[in-house]
Amino acid sequence: LTSFEKYLRPMDAWTWIISMITIAVAFIVIYVVKRKPVHVQNFVFGERVRDPYLNVLVGLFGGSQTVLPLQNFARFLLMMYLLFCLVKRSLYQGALFQFLQTDDRHSPVQTIDEVVEMNFRVYMLPSSLEHTQNMKFRDR
Repeated sequence: LTSFEKYLRPMDAWTWIISMITIAVAFIVIYVVKRKPVHVQNFVFGERVRDPYLNVLVGLFGGSQTVLPLQNFARFLLMMYLLFCLVKRSLYQGALFQFLQTDDRHSPVQTIDEVVEMNFRVYMLPSSLEHTQNMKFRDR
């Protein structure tokens, strides 16, 4: 499996879609609040918080917030978002652990009969033809 498949396969498509919708909603809320007066922005984000878009991504990936809000409502929003991200990351790590413990690879072909069943094209050296006279794939 490629690295990208290992990254995406622990969760199904709906889980990734819901995660992307959650991030999009967070960005839309930030965009709307950024259009409001400064006192509303300070109430929602915190007074000294200047990069709320980046803070959404930092919280999502488990980084630490460099500037913490001082107001109760902004702290509450940050706490709820960080708890949401913590649970989301824990669920992903658990699903990734279970995924890496399973053997989801395709099993390799073991016999010539499996080669015939899967309709593989067989190339042989002329010197090997006499050894395969009675095998099924010679008829193809």
